[in-house]
Amino acid sequence: MNLIHILKLVGATLIYLIVNVAISVLVVAVYAYLINPGQPNEFYDEFAQFIAPYSSVVAGMPLMFIWCWWLSKWWNLKSIVGIWIIYLIIDLSILFAAGMSARLAMLATVSLLTKLIAAVGGSWVRNGWPSETGS
Repeated sequence: MNLIHILKLVGATLIYLIVNVAISVLVVAVYAYLINPGQPNEFYDEFAQFIAPYSSVVAGMPLMFIWCWWLSKWWNLKSIVGIWIIYLIIDLSILFAAGMSARLAMLATVSLLTKLIAAVGGSWVRNGWPSETGS
């Protein structure tokens, strides 16, 4: 892997993160405007902090599967796992910087494991499982 390829993996990971966060924002917007309108902004801020980890698991897994399935048209399983590793580093960095609670640690573990399964699964569905000979 050369530097250009690593930068492409970082870019692909950032695109995934942006879409995943956008889905969480959409969930909060739907809640605020359609399900429970008229509350103070602080109420929706608390709701966003509560719901975002769940949204990341529920929406993040199929999103990671589809994203890695699509990227596997050009990249091998090693690159797909690289995307997940970059995601892991970014996600854990943000969580530790924000102060990870026991609840967030449990949700982060579930989120990371489901995303790894989704990433590998997307690659596997597109290209099949790699043989032991490396082809």
